[in-house]
Amino acid sequence: MAEKNGGATWEWTLKRDEDDADFTDIDFSENKSDGTGAEPVLFGESSDAGSLVDRFVDDSADQVRLSTELPPVEEEEEDDSLLNLPLFAAKAREAAGGPAGQSAGADPEPAPEKKNFKDNYQKKYISNKSKQQRRKIILGVLALIVLVLLIIWLLHSCSREEQPSSKDVWTESESGGTVDKLVRQYFSAKKNGNAAEMRNTLDSTAIVVASDLENEAKIYEDFTDIKTYQAAGLNDGEYCLCVTYDAKFYTIDTEAPSQGWYYARPDSNGRLRLMTSSEYTPEKKTDGTEDPVQKIYDHLTKQAEDSKILEVKADVKARYNTAVANDSRLAKMMENLRNGIPEIPPVEEPTLPSSSEMPTEPTEPSVVDPSTQEIIVDPTVNTQPAQQFEPLDQTMYVTEDTVNMRSAPDTSRENVITTLMTNSELHVTGVSDEWYRVDYNGSEGYVYRKYVSPYKAFIEFDAVTMYVNTPLVNLRSEPVVSKSTIIREMPKNEPLTVVGKNADGWYKVRSTETESGFAYVVEQYVSATPS
Repeated sequence: MAEKNGGATWEWTLKRDEDDADFTDIDFSENKSDGTGAEPVLFGESSDAGSLVDRFVDDSADQVRLSTELPPVEEEEEDDSLLNLPLFAAKAREAAGGPAGQSAGADPEPAPEKKNFKDNYQKKYISNKSKQQRRKIILGVLALIVLVLLIIWLLHSCSREEQPSSKDVWTESESGGTVDKLVRQYFSAKKNGNAAEMRNTLDSTAIVVASDLENEAKIYEDFTDIKTYQAAGLNDGEYCLCVTYDAKFYTIDTEAPSQGWYYARPDSNGRLRLMTSSEYTPEKKTDGTEDPVQKIYDHLTKQAEDSKILEVKADVKARYNTAVANDSRLAKMMENLRNGIPEIPPVEEPTLPSSSEMPTEPTEPSVVDPSTQEIIVDPTVNTQPAQQFEPLDQTMYVTEDTVNMRSAPDTSRENVITTLMTNSELHVTGVSDEWYRVDYNGSEGYVYRKYVSPYKAFIEFDAVTMYVNTPLVNLRSEPVVSKSTIIREMPKNEPLTVVGKNADGWYKVRSTETESGFAYVVEQYVSATPS
């Protein structure tokens, strides 16, 4: 661009970076004006310098270097910013006789609409900056959420680590607490024969037989010294329970120290309910699936091996042995209960034997293991003869709750290996007159024969009438398919009087065709209504 100042002509040159091929070199050559007002000619482009500069400003985006040599006509504030291109464009137009200084006689033309590069750049820059800020804010919020979740998880983990006793140590329940109240409500219903109260206490899976409860209420006068020991269950809010108490029977002065195992879990309304061994003992599913209570049973069995609760059990056992050894009627009462006879033995007047009937040696008093119901002699003296075992290979099941498995076939206190729950599966390897030699979870031991059976224990209930739902169903002498006698085949819709059910899916029914008065049929072939 040329400008005169005192007769001299100045040249403006707009240069580009060597690596920017998008720009066109612009050279305002020296104007050798002869006074005619001719405008300088641009190389290869229009002679309109203003239009050319406009196009340059519009097309430029990156890395523009402006080199000028201006006469010191007037001082202007130096601006090194690359965003000052509009100012340069205005001066270029003025020098070319554009809107800012047109040639004499030229018709004024409307100034072309200019694009403000600085404003556009600032808008884009601000927009990009806002997006970056939003991304940073979003990432910051996400990081904060992750951090909060991590802190919560760490606090939860620490709280569980700080209280290891909740999973593996038994503690006595707080008096008047939820668990203690639940257990006392159970024993109150048992004492009073209150079926409604019992149903309100037990788990929804429990079968409450009113007549059985009423018969028990006739023999139990009271339950005293109730203590509940609890350990954590499988889930939060669930508990393994070991309850010790003294049972007082009518007309019998001595109380019987006793122990029971229970499991407490909330129902659908969040209310804590009690499960007895009948509810938490798993059934063997015919379709191969696992019974939902299997995990509860396994967990409770494991917790029962804790050293602290074994000490509690040993204390109850010792007190029980002392009680039955000193009261023959109490011993007879416990024997009746083991045989399913809820009757109080009559009071017998003592009689003195004649001299000829006096024993030459004192006899050992009979005692009963309170947890296993085993009839034993004084545990400090081993008076039992050596046992002779015949080989046997058979799967059998425990029929009572908390039966001891021992390291030797005798009832001394020191040889208890573990405690077995109802329906524990045993591999029997030998048999004697009183004992089974068994393998349980890889450990060999001995279990009293009286508490082991080839089939699982039955839950007894009030007799109900049911019907055969398929043609020609076998009525059997035992609740097993193999090694049992088929009594007869029953036609469809034959009525049956059902009095019990076991975990293997068998019904116990009344029958006049067997000596025991009972026979067995597979559960799936019997329905509540005729078809």
